[in-house]
Amino acid sequence: MTKISDNENGSLVDYHADILPGIDDGAKSVEEFMEMLQESARQGVQIQVLTPHFY
Repeated sequence: MTKISDNENGSLVDYHADILPGIDDGAKSVEEFMEMLQESARQGVQIQVLTPHFY
Protein backbone atom coordinates (compact mmCIF):
# COMPACT_ATOMS: atom_id res chain seq x y z
CA MET A 1 0.00 0.00 0.00
CA THR A 2 1.26 3.46 -0.83
CA LYS A 3 1.16 6.12 1.88
CA ILE A 4 0.77 9.62 0.50
CA SER A 5 0.78 12.58 2.85
CA ASP A 6 1.43 16.29 3.04
CA ASN A 7 4.70 17.42 4.61
CA GLU A 8 5.26 20.72 6.39
CA ASN A 9 5.77 22.69 3.16
CA GLY A 10 2.58 21.35 1.57
CA SER A 11 4.24 18.95 -0.89
CA LEU A 12 2.65 15.59 -1.48
CA VAL A 13 5.06 12.77 -0.62
CA ASP A 14 4.61 9.13 -1.68
CA TYR A 15 6.47 7.08 0.94
CA HIS A 16 6.19 3.70 -0.75
CA ALA A 17 6.34 3.64 -4.54
CA ASP A 18 6.84 0.22 -6.14
CA ILE A 19 7.47 1.59 -9.62
CA LEU A 20 11.11 0.81 -10.41
CA PRO A 21 11.24 -0.92 -13.81
CA GLY A 22 11.80 -4.67 -13.73
CA ILE A 23 11.90 -4.89 -9.93
CA ASP A 24 9.21 -6.56 -7.81
CA ASP A 25 5.75 -5.43 -8.90
CA GLY A 26 6.97 -2.21 -10.52
CA ALA A 27 6.86 -0.98 -14.09
CA LYS A 28 7.40 -3.46 -16.90
CA SER A 29 9.65 -1.04 -18.81
CA VAL A 30 11.49 2.27 -18.48
CA GLU A 31 8.77 3.85 -20.62
CA GLU A 32 6.05 2.66 -18.23
CA PHE A 33 8.14 3.89 -15.28
CA MET A 34 8.34 7.36 -16.83
CA GLU A 35 4.58 7.36 -17.47
CA MET A 36 3.99 6.43 -13.81
CA LEU A 37 6.25 9.28 -12.63
CA GLN A 38 4.48 11.75 -14.91
CA GLU A 39 1.05 10.62 -13.69
CA SER A 40 2.14 10.96 -10.06
CA ALA A 41 3.38 14.49 -10.77
CA ARG A 42 0.12 15.31 -12.54
CA GLN A 43 -1.71 14.25 -9.38
CA GLY A 44 0.47 16.55 -7.27
CA VAL A 45 3.07 14.15 -5.87
CA GLN A 46 6.35 16.07 -5.65
CA ILE A 47 8.52 13.57 -3.76
CA GLN A 48 8.56 9.79 -4.18
CA VAL A 49 10.47 7.26 -2.12
CA LEU A 50 11.13 4.32 -4.47
CA THR A 51 11.06 1.21 -2.31
CA PRO A 52 11.95 -2.14 -3.87
CA HIS A 53 11.35 -5.26 -1.81
CA PHE A 54 14.41 -7.21 -0.71
CA TYR A 55 14.12 -10.94 -0.13
